[in-house]
Parts: sequence; C-alpha cells; structure tokens
Amino acid sequence: MIESGREGDFHPTHEATTEVSRKLVKQARRIENFRRARDYLDDTAADDAEKTFQRRKICSDLWRSFCKIGGFGESFVSWFKEKTGMRLPSAMSFPDAAFTVELELRMKAITNLFVHYDIAAAEERIIRVNGIPPEWTVFDLRTFFEEQGEGHVESANLCRQKLGHSCSAYAIFQYREEALLAARITDRLEVRDSRGQCFELICEVSTSWVFDFPPADLQVSDTSAAAATPNDTGSDLGVPQSSVSQQQQQPSRSRARPSCAPHVAGMASDSEPVFMAPTSKALPRPAKRKFTDADGHSS
Repeated sequence: MIESGREGDFHPTHEATTEVSRKLVKQARRIENFRRARDYLDDTAADDAEKTFQRRKICSDLWRSFCKIGGFGESFVSWFKEKTGMRLPSAMSFPDAAFTVELELRMKAITNLFVHYDIAAAEERIIRVNGIPPEWTVFDLRTFFEEQGEGHVESANLCRQKLGHSCSAYAIFQYREEALLAARITDRLEVRDSRGQCFELICEVSTSWVFDFPPADLQVSDTSAAAATPNDTGSDLGVPQSSVSQQQQQPSRSRARPSCAPHVAGMASDSEPVFMAPTSKALPRPAKRKFTDADGHSS
C-alpha cells in the first residue's frame, strides 16, 4: 500500500497495486513537489542570496532524488525516455518552469495508465489483440468491438508497430465477463482493411501486460490535456481532469529574471527537448590595487 499523501498531492485514478505503479505514484508526487519548489525559487528576490541558495539546494535535492530512483532498469531517466520520448536533464541540473509543467502532466498520464492497466489485468478485463490492420486507430478498435455487440470498451492502446510484424493492441472492458465473451467470439475472426486486404485477429484475455505503446501517446500538450479526450491515433490518456484544470488555473508565479538552471530552447525533430546552457557575460576584471611602502614608493 502506498501512503495517501498530503492534501493537494496527486492521487491516481485507481489504487496502485504493483511495485512499478507505486513507484510511479511517488515520482508523480515528487515532481509536484519539485514544481512547487521551482516556483518558490523563481519568486525569490534576486538580491536575497541566502534564500536563493537554500531554495536552489531544495530543487537540486528533489530533482536528484527524482532521477536516481531505483527499480527502472538501467536508470529512470533512460526508462522514461524510452516510454514517453521525453529526454530529461541530468541529475546534476534541473529544468526550467515550463518544462517542469510539461513533465508533471506527462508523469501523471503514464502513472494513471500503469495503474489502470494493472487493475484491469488483475481483474482479467484486458484483451490482447494481435494481427490488426496497420491502418486501424483506437477509434477503429473500439468500433469493431461495439459492432460485435460485446460490451463496453473503457480504454484502448495501440502497441508499437514493429517492422515485419503485424500490429497489436490492448482493449480494456468494463467487466470480466464482457472481455471473456469478446475474446471467444472475435478470436480467429477475419477482417479487411480499406484496400480489401484480409487480416486474421488473435484475441485472448490477458492477466499481464507490457508497456509497448508509442511514445507519442504520452505527449501531453496544454490543449490535449485540458480536453482529456481519447485521441484517434494511439491511446486513451488517463490524465485526471481535476489535476489538469488545477494546474492550468494556477497563475504563473515565475518572474522574468535569469536562471542558472538549463532551459528548454526548442524541440528536436524526434520531439525531444533540447537543453542549452544559459549564456553568461564576462565581468570586467577589477583594477589592480596599489600598495605604498613606508618611503612613499608605490608598487
């Protein structure tokens, strides 16, 4: 069991039941705390060196603990980049306010997805569908099961398409009986795409699942997160509407002043943030001090 957290902390849409999902809940709350500390740092007066140092140390410690958490293979930074396509700065430096907000939304999205799938797998409500036409979207998958009349699909995700392999997907049903019946009726069923090519579906109820979704499925923008509606290309995102609306309603507390942390300069072609070191101006060297001895000679 994971701690309930303080008032205002992130709470997933379902209870975390596995070790990975519990760690992700902790990470989502940790990035929330980092974002608050980052806001306090930006609100600190530029001439208050002592308070700036203290708050910068708090941010550094929080970010280091976020990046150094165990249980995610080689490192959490590598795991998060593979799953979401989002490149994080190193543990020795922390991101700016804008990047932190984007990271917080995406962290909550992946946490809710993991928690939701873990619960559905334990309750045997997940169907793994192999052999679907490459042109199918989440909408097509939902429509297919609805036309078969086999229950309500809560959410669905398309898996990454691998070269030389057929496409696959997961579909979560509302009830276990619906999933069992749908798998029995649709297994080995032949479907055709828009060009008339025939595909044989392999459908089975799964008690486990593998996070094999395209990183683009978890790329949350302000517009898509606020809408919180299923997209037509990859997945149904599990971003709680309440957390998104609270995040957007909070006024920006950042002041327009230079920061020593890396900042996001733009997005690369593969949708990864490009971190650039802040520019600094060379200060003029102070004038050389002159010393006078007892005889009045200067040096």
